[in-house]
Order: sequence, then C-alpha cells, then structure tokens
Amino acid sequence: MAYLSVLVASLCCVFVDAPETRRTPSESSRPGFSEPERLQQEIQEQIAERERLQARPLDEWVAMLEAADAAGRRRLLGTFSGAINHHIRRLRPIFLRSMEDPDFGVRLVAANVVAMNSEHWHQPPDEAAQDAELSRAVAIFEEALEQPDPEVWGKALYGLRHVGEKPQAVLPQLVRFVRLEAIFDSGHWYQISRIVAGLGEAAAPAVDDLTDVLKSDRPRTRALAARLLGFIGGPARPAIPALLEHLRSPDPDTAITAHIALRGIDEGALPRPSPARRFVPELVAAVAGDDFEAGRSAVIRLAHIGPDAIDSLPAILGFFHRYDDAREVDERTGLAVMALASMVSEPMFGADLLPRLFEQVRSAPPEIACTACTFIGNNALVSDVETMAPLIRLLDETSGQVKGCVAQTLGSIGRSDPGVGPLLNQALKDPSPHVRRGALQGLFLSENPSPEVIDAVEAATEDADPEVREYAQRVLDFLKIKRKNRDMDSQDRPRQRGPR
Repeated sequence: MAYLSVLVASLCCVFVDAPETRRTPSESSRPGFSEPERLQQEIQEQIAERERLQARPLDEWVAMLEAADAAGRRRLLGTFSGAINHHIRRLRPIFLRSMEDPDFGVRLVAANVVAMNSEHWHQPPDEAAQDAELSRAVAIFEEALEQPDPEVWGKALYGLRHVGEKPQAVLPQLVRFVRLEAIFDSGHWYQISRIVAGLGEAAAPAVDDLTDVLKSDRPRTRALAARLLGFIGGPARPAIPALLEHLRSPDPDTAITAHIALRGIDEGALPRPSPARRFVPELVAAVAGDDFEAGRSAVIRLAHIGPDAIDSLPAILGFFHRYDDAREVDERTGLAVMALASMVSEPMFGADLLPRLFEQVRSAPPEIACTACTFIGNNALVSDVETMAPLIRLLDETSGQVKGCVAQTLGSIGRSDPGVGPLLNQALKDPSPHVRRGALQGLFLSENPSPEVIDAVEAATEDADPEVREYAQRVLDFLKIKRKNRDMDSQDRPRQRGPR
C-alpha cells in the first residue's frame, strides 16, 4: 500500500502552461499600478465580487436563477464550482434543485458542486441523504460520458473523483475510454487513473476488460491498462500472466508499466532481477543529460522500477543537485523538483535506500553527499535510533561542508531527542564555518531547547564568520520565542493534585 500511495502521488507531476493573455496598452498601464500590482488588484476585486455574490440571500439566488437563461444559470452555479466555504451548506437546496434543471449543462455544473461538497453539508452526517445526492450526481456524470464532447467528459471525470466508490457504476464507460487514443491528448487518462486509484480493489469488476485492453497495438493504451490494473491490486492477479509477457516487451513504456503494475498487484510475482532493469542504463543517461523534462521522466521511471534500479541513486542525487538552484529562479521547475522528491523513498526503492544514501554521504563529492543527507532526512522518522546512530558516527568521520549537512540532518531527525543538543553544541566549536552553520540549522529545529542550547547559540552570535553570526541571531530569536511559549503553556496547564 505504501508503494501504491507514492505511485498515485507521482501522477501529480503534471504541469500545464496557462495560455498567454494579451492586453492592450490601456489595459496594462492602469495609473498608479505596476503590472504585478494591477494583476493583484484585479484578483482581489474578483474575490470580493465572488464573495458578494455568494453571500446573497437564498430567495435572491432563486430569483436570479429563474430569471436567467441556461448560460446564465451555468455561470451562476459555476461561482461555487470547486469551492468549499460557509455559503455552500446554506445554498444546498439550490444545487439539489439544479440537478433537475432542463438544461444538461446546468445539471452537470450542479452535480460537480454536489460531488465536491456533499460530505460537508450534513452535520451530523446523514448517510442516506448523502447517498441519494451522490447517486443522482453519478447518474448525471454517467450521462455526460455518453456525449461526444471531450470537454464534457472532463467535467464528468473530475466529479467522479470525489464520490467515493460510486464510480463502480461507470467502470464500463471508463474502460471504453481507455481504448480511445483521444484521452491521451486531452489529459483525461490522468482523471481516469485517479478514479481507479481511488476505487482500488472496488474496481475489481473491470479486471477482465482491462486485461483484454493489454492486447491493444497502441503502447500508450497498453501502458494505461497496466497502470490501472496495478491500482486495483490483489484482485487483478488474473492479469499477471499477460503482464509478465509485457514485461519482456522491447518497448520501454510497455515493459516498465507492466513492472509497475506487478509491483502493485503482487511484488512476489516479479522475476528477480526484473527484465525492466535492462532499461536502467538509458534512463540513467537521461537523468544525467541536460534536458530537464527527459530527466524528470527518467527519475520517475527509475523510482517505479524500484529496487532493481537502486544503482541509479548517484545519478538521481546529481539530478536533484543540478536543479536545486533552479528552484529560486524558475518557479515551475522548482515545483516540479519538489514534487519529484517523493520518488526517492523507501516505498519506491526498498529497504536498501537508506544504507545506499549513507554510502553516498561517505564517498560522494560534497554536493552529492549533502543531497543524500537531505533524502536521509526525508525518509527517516523523528528520533529514529537506527538512522541517528550512523549520523552521529558521521559527525566524527566527515568534515567541512559534508559534516555541516550531517549536523543539519541530525538536528532535523533528532529534534525531540535531548541527546542531540550537546552534539550540535560541540559542532558549533568546529573550525569550519560550514559545520557551524549546519549545527545552527539543526538546532533551529529543536522542539525543546535547553538553556545550554540557547547559551551555545547566543555565543555563536559573536562568531568570526559574518554569515554564522547573522544566522545564529535568527536562530536565537526563534528559540527564545519557542522556549517562552513552552513556559507559558506549562504555567497555563492545571497542576495535577496528588492523592488525598
């Protein structure tokens, strides 16, 4: 299940560029505002107008809807599409009524609002009412999937992601969509993946049909069918023979998605080493190349190959190091890199990941060793003794930049461990400013800073290195506030009386 949760998360690494909006000089030169300020002002005005519209009394909403044509009703209901706020529950009757509107477009917008908000409407929960509302919404989505308009399909698929296990009713339509090449150009394949991932084993009735789709002559279609079978998990075991055959395909997409599916269904059914391992060298070359998108895609594939691709870890760490600085200058790349970080995890690469990361800290160049420290921190539990013990040893074995990264990671994992503070206090006396800064970064995370920790940080405000001094002052201010708040909480807490 841990592997499947990360597999679903990996689908979120999809980024779509917004269309460029062209403005006339008069529109973009509003007096007194720079372009960013003007855009911010417009957004604030739109939010305020939306709030005023949503706050209208119920009878005014009814009157507006009755007076509007179909397009106007769709626009009014669209004000709430995807929104969850304090007006939604109050206007529930409007949306339920609109699911019976004579215009299908109005019904579809209303069904999406109901799908997004039904569980928030009923306090205390009313399962019968919620079931009736969602069943009606699903019937509308089912009708939408029978229409020829891909845009309508997209709205229905989005709504089906929010109705629990009710999409079982539309599994035949979803499988029909999997066979259509058009879903890959529109992005609907992603919505279908999310729906089936949400259903999990409840999508078992689709196993036979999806297994049949594996016979398609289109690689993308076969790959999606395999991905969906992996989401279904154990009930998809009848598909294992076909997936094992696909695992030996010369087409990388077909073979790697078969490998992914087998990991989701029954990892024990995978041959070891997996035939998908033969694609690792070319994926590593893509990771090491200059094309960010090709490298990102290769990292995802290597993570899904998992333990059979653990030897690619140095190249993956190099990729993250190269694009770490890009996060500060390119927001889109930065978001992609952050989303990708979840791939370097034990559910993906297996139990050998942390030992391999420690090996990189010991032997790789400093920049790669520090990136390995970051992923050690990402994968370890707070106060995990098995992770902290080798980090403590590394404090003695390393120096300079690497030792600073080790100190920071130790402070992160051991932030609630009273034994970590003295070790980082000692690191504050290291001759290397890299180590002293790393120790301060580790102490910054301390959940219960002792007086000795605060004294050591205060002494660092007079460090010979200006960057150390500046950072020490920020850490000191933060720790004093944290300690003050903790003391106030302890004073407010009622004292326990002993037995009389």
